[in-house]
Amino acid sequence: MNTKTQIDQIKCASCKYWEEITTEEGTCHRNSPRTVTFDMSHTHTVNTVFPETAADDWCGEHEPKLKLSTPNER
Repeated sequence: MNTKTQIDQIKCASCKYWEEITTEEGTCHRNSPRTVTFDMSHTHTVNTVFPETAADDWCGEHEPKLKLSTPNER
């Protein structure tokens, strides 16, 4: 396996923790969502969000997506 193929296999798009929003971006669910505070017009709003990442981003905690078998593949 060449280095380019190995690198392509550790991208967010191929990780089991990544949830696709579009083909180019998604959210990482490796850890719990982050708390975000918005201060708009003297009103504080608190929300939780998962980090957004690009499909070709990567990190050191990649785990390949599980391939689920269908009844015909058994």
